[in-house]
Amino acid sequence: MKTPSQRSTKSFWVLISICITGLISVAYACLVYFNHYDISTVSTKTEDWTLFSTLMSGVIGPIIALWTMLLTGWIAFEFNEYQKDKNDHKDRLELQQLTIDLFKEFRSEKGLKTRHTASEMRKLWKGPDSEKFLKVFVKHMVLENGFTYDGRKISEEQIHSVYDLFAFYNLLSLYPNNNENVRNLNFFYYGFWRSFLYAVAFAYDNERQKRIFQNPNSPKEFRESFVNDIRFANNLRRLDMVCGFDILNDSTDATTIIEFYDNADYC
Repeated sequence: MKTPSQRSTKSFWVLISICITGLISVAYACLVYFNHYDISTVSTKTEDWTLFSTLMSGVIGPIIALWTMLLTGWIAFEFNEYQKDKNDHKDRLELQQLTIDLFKEFRSEKGLKTRHTASEMRKLWKGPDSEKFLKVFVKHMVLENGFTYDGRKISEEQIHSVYDLFAFYNLLSLYPNNNENVRNLNFFYYGFWRSFLYAVAFAYDNERQKRIFQNPNSPKEFRESFVNDIRFANNLRRLDMVCGFDILNDSTDATTIIEFYDNADYC
């Protein structure tokens, strides 16, 4: 977005350029006239001045018309640029306020409780039996019911806390032009959660896909489209684009993603 001083400077030089071009055109026409008719002194004849007046009218008229056209086009262009900058500035302010509101929600008592509860699941996933826990957790996550893992009761609230994390980060991913605001707010701590969320997302998407495709009552084409639209991993990749974490392509498997981001220092 141009500042008012930048816009004023540009406008000044455009006007000067148009004026100089016009003056050069008039001076050139006069020079051609004087050279053609070999006029070295001011004439006192009426017909000479009539001829000169006719020539100047024929030259200056189109020049004025050209000036008018250029000036009108330039004014229209500058006005459109001004309106665009004004709208972009308004959109940036609205997006900034939206991001602040999201961060307030993220840091609210409810948000803190959600992350604290979800962190318990992350600790179990980081344990020695990561794959075993992930398989059991995702299965019950799809069913949305509690279960017992190694003598520890996992409640529906703990399962829903992971759902809530996915929902929040999915909402954050819907604003592709928001990378600066998200970066200034420490990426909403997405770097800390990223490897865990990707591990759950890949396992959850596979489990859900398997269950959806077991349903014979819907066309295969619909099932394929539906599954692709609701993948958690796709939402995370979209958020990667917002955060600037998009150095891994779609073919990278979950193991590589987990290993890479466990060694990254984003939080």
